[in-house]
Amino acid sequence: MTNKVTQDQVVETSLTLLDQNGLTNVTLKQVAAQLNIQPPSLYTHIKNLTELRALMAQVVLTNLNTQLTQAVIGLSGRSAIQAAAMAYRDFFQRHPGQAELTQQVTSWANAPVAIATSDQIVGLLTTIVQQAGLAVPNDINYVRALRSFLYGFSTLERQNGFQLDESMDASFKFGLNLLLAGLPE
Repeated sequence: MTNKVTQDQVVETSLTLLDQNGLTNVTLKQVAAQLNIQPPSLYTHIKNLTELRALMAQVVLTNLNTQLTQAVIGLSGRSAIQAAAMAYRDFFQRHPGQAELTQQVTSWANAPVAIATSDQIVGLLTTIVQQAGLAVPNDINYVRALRSFLYGFSTLERQNGFQLDESMDASFKFGLNLLLAGLPE
C-alpha cells in the first residue's frame, strides 16, 4: 500500500518542521521522513528546496496577512496600529520558524504570490499608518521602524534575549508606545 501524499501535506509538514527547527534545518530528507516516504517521492510534488520554501512563504505570508487584517477590522489610527502590532507578535510567538521565513526574502524572492502577499502586508500597515496621520514619505519610514521593532522584539523574546524580571508584555507595550508617541496628535 502506498502512502498518498499531496503538495499541501508536503507544505504543512514543512511548516511544522520550520517552527520546530528553523529555516536552515528544514531539509527534504526530514520532510520525507515525517511523511513516511522516500525523498525522491517529494519530487512529484515540488521541484526542489527552493520551490518548497517559496510555497511555504506563500502560506505563511497569507496567514500573517489574514491575521493582521482581521485584527484591524473596524479600527483606525493608533488603535489599528496597536492591534496590528499585537497580532504580529502573537503570530511570531506561535510560529517562530515562520516568522523567520517572513524576513528571509531571498528564500522566496522568485515567488510572485509570496511577493504580492508581502506587498499586501506592507500596504495594510502603510494604510493604517496613513490613517493615523502620517503622510508620505514618513509613512514608509514609520512602517519600517514598526516592522523592525516587531520582528526584533519577537526574535529576542523567542531566543530568551531578555533576562531581566520585567514583564515581556510591559516591555513590548513600552516599546510600542514609544513608536506611537511619534505619531501626530
